[in-house]
Amino acid sequence: MLYGGQPAPLARITFHPMGGPAPLQKLRPTAQADEEGRFQIRTFGLRDGAPEGKYKVTVVWHGPDPDTDLQSLNTDQLSYGPNRLPERFAHAETTPLEATITSGKNRLAPFHVD
Repeated sequence: MLYGGQPAPLARITFHPMGGPAPLQKLRPTAQADEEGRFQIRTFGLRDGAPEGKYKVTVVWHGPDPDTDLQSLNTDQLSYGPNRLPERFAHAETTPLEATITSGKNRLAPFHVD
């Protein structure tokens, strides 16, 4: 997860199913970017991935300024503040980001938000 070519640590990524069976439509696999912008999606448990299918991907990035030492903050301070990303990335109806999950291990290209 990159914003302006730089990692967006603690950005929240959500996958919204596009079609597929009714039970899949209710799921919202999520992840949180690490300090390098990498993430591992989860649906039911830690790092279990997402079901096969095509998804719209939304991203929001709340929290302290990028230059803040994250180790010096408590957990509550990590999710405060305005969304630093353009609003269109926060909604499944307007995000240009998409991902396709296939059977087996998937390695997605970084999402670039500008």
